[in-house]
Amino acid sequence: MHIQQNRSYYRFRLCDITLNSSSQSLEEKVACSITVMDRIPLFLLREQAEDPVEDLRNGLTDDEWNFCSTVLQGDYDKALSHRVVHDLFKLSGDTTAPLEELQANVGLALEQEGESKHVVVLVAAIAALQSFVQCNWTGPPFSRNVSEMLQWPAEVAPNVRSAVLAQLGEHGEECYSLCVAPELLWMARCLLCDTADRLQHPTLDWWRLRCLMVWQQTLSDKLSSIWDKVDTVRKNLCDGTSPVASLLQSDESLRGRLCLELTHCCLLYSQLTPAHEHLESAMKCAGLQSVGLTGALG
Repeated sequence: MHIQQNRSYYRFRLCDITLNSSSQSLEEKVACSITVMDRIPLFLLREQAEDPVEDLRNGLTDDEWNFCSTVLQGDYDKALSHRVVHDLFKLSGDTTAPLEELQANVGLALEQEGESKHVVVLVAAIAALQSFVQCNWTGPPFSRNVSEMLQWPAEVAPNVRSAVLAQLGEHGEECYSLCVAPELLWMARCLLCDTADRLQHPTLDWWRLRCLMVWQQTLSDKLSSIWDKVDTVRKNLCDGTSPVASLLQSDESLRGRLCLELTHCCLLYSQLTPAHEHLESAMKCAGLQSVGLTGALG
């Protein structure tokens, strides 16, 4: 994944990681590029927010804001060790059904009133998803395993991993058994996909799309069941049904980035017609004129 930093946003191309500034150290480059998926949509809380950071902070406790700011800085190792995540994904030591206990804790968190609580849950989901991507694609690796960061009892951690791998399988396709920290992907899917009817946030559909795409890439075959979910979210994002649609009307750079992500989604499933439509939209947002595409498959 090639990430080119341009002012306040990232542009994506398929290649290795580089940045514009040649004066940056390797550590600084890694710190800037550990997120395959940009963090900017996290700021899209309300239309025409004068200060997106302050807009995010409103309604959060100091502890919650400390957690959110850690995620925004890309420090996912520290974020997963935060008390907010521990409370959301806590496990007792005597459970025989760890995933059910984790899902129950998430349900209790979503029952709390207030938009700020949903923001915290969304940020926790983003931290889990980005951490999984960091562990398996971009690096650097975490110094500790997931159970240590989340302070799960040692005797329960192996049961969690085996149960997670089983649940991440779909229609006979097994999740890649050697992937690192599959618990993080399951946590992200639990928050972004399985609780979609309760979690409320304007950018939820966008992050749900990303979660589904990452999940698909842990399976050996492309599955129609996941494409159906992806296509539903894609159509919501395109036809104005999703709340994020109105937030993107005034920002062509973000709208173009979404179109590029949708192009990639469609190409992954060989959906060439919608892929071409999304690419045309992305070029229009970027101010590019028509580009001819050639290749063995057209």
